[in-house]
Amino acid sequence: IKPVGMSAILLSIILVNFELSPKLIFSEIAGIYGTQQVFTYNIFISALSSIIALNLFSKIRKEAEAELEINQANHLALLENSNDAIWSVDTHYKIVSFNKRFDQLYQELWCAKATQGTSILFQEEKNNTFKKWNAAYKRAIEGEKFSFEIEYDLGESIVFFEISFMPIL
Repeated sequence: IKPVGMSAILLSIILVNFELSPKLIFSEIAGIYGTQQVFTYNIFISALSSIIALNLFSKIRKEAEAELEINQANHLALLENSNDAIWSVDTHYKIVSFNKRFDQLYQELWCAKATQGTSILFQEEKNNTFKKWNAAYKRAIEGEKFSFEIEYDLGESIVFFEISFMPIL
């Protein structure tokens, strides 16, 4: 590749990046070097640009994945470094995340394993406890920060819990 021809091709690529048409430059180069040479340069520069773009996007993706991994580790550390049950719910009342303590209590109280994506609302609103929980979740989704106490009969003993709702806005 001749340096002069390559410079003209690079100039036309720069013009494209500034939203200017390289058509005039290509026709001038074609007059000097011939259409076949310009076509060859064009293919070469297009391939080189694609490789550079792929490498750049690959680097950006790897950096984003590393940052996501760090954020997930921090999130997990926040959840698991507490003796309290901690869980989060999205605006569709689905469980998003929870710690081991929440999973343990959930299994003890509801005889089911907590899973992400499970609705936290109770379908049976015959029981006052179900009504209280559903109303509390609705208040929290609306942005209200509050706490309440609730008791559960675990067979061997009655256990009292203080439940705090702290919406993440």
